[in-house]
Amino acid sequence: MPESVSVGKGTLDVLVLRALSWGALHGFEIFAWIEDQSREALELDDSAIYHALYRMEARGLVELALHQCLHEMEHRDRHAAFHEAERGF
Repeated sequence: MPESVSVGKGTLDVLVLRALSWGALHGFEIFAWIEDQSREALELDDSAIYHALYRMEARGLVELALHQCLHEMEHRDRHAAFHEAERGF
């Protein structure tokens, strides 16, 4: 396995946006995607993903979407997923 490399804020933001380019994802799914793509070569704490998401949400780069899910026993549960914000440039 390659040696781990630390990830800075700007780099993490780009990685998160790249993961979200595939569609809406939960924070842990973003973390797993980055680990998979880097072959676990990046030193990353899962809480850093959430800090990045909230920071980017405040800047209007990502949005939080709440989804209603219907479970087997008709128990409704709300799940949150982030997606890229629609912005005109």
